[in-house]
Amino acid sequence: MSIRYLMTLLLILAMGVEEGVEARSTLTARFSEEGIAGPEVGHQVLLYLHFFPGDGEAIVDARVRLDVDDSELRGCRSTLGKVQQKGAELEVSYRQKPLAHESVDTLYIELVPGKNRAAIRGTAEIFSSLDGGRESAHSAAMGLAIRPPLELE
Repeated sequence: MSIRYLMTLLLILAMGVEEGVEARSTLTARFSEEGIAGPEVGHQVLLYLHFFPGDGEAIVDARVRLDVDDSELRGCRSTLGKVQQKGAELEVSYRQKPLAHESVDTLYIELVPGKNRAAIRGTAEIFSSLDGGRESAHSAAMGLAIRPPLELE
């Protein structure tokens, strides 16, 4: 058997082998502004959750955890899902209408930054229909600076 024949055979075999490639759901999360005035100034901040469902998947839930310590999280509503607040954690359910296509959900968060805060940091994670919504499919971090209010003369 010649080397040329052997190389050709290996190339044909390599081309015929298919590896399963799976696209999993991903997410990006960002606040509408880089920062807000504070401390102790109430705001409605917008958090954009941008979803990219994987092949054959739909986003069924999202969870947002905010490091608010001495700040006050007063409430939240979603444009696409139903929000349940548990302390500094926001659980968003899309189970009534799972998100099977690229989507952006806007969370309207009522927030009062505490005295000793320079930033509000958090993480968002999504859960997909692929595993029944039990395992996190992807997570993303976000941050919001707290800046002193402008002094007026």
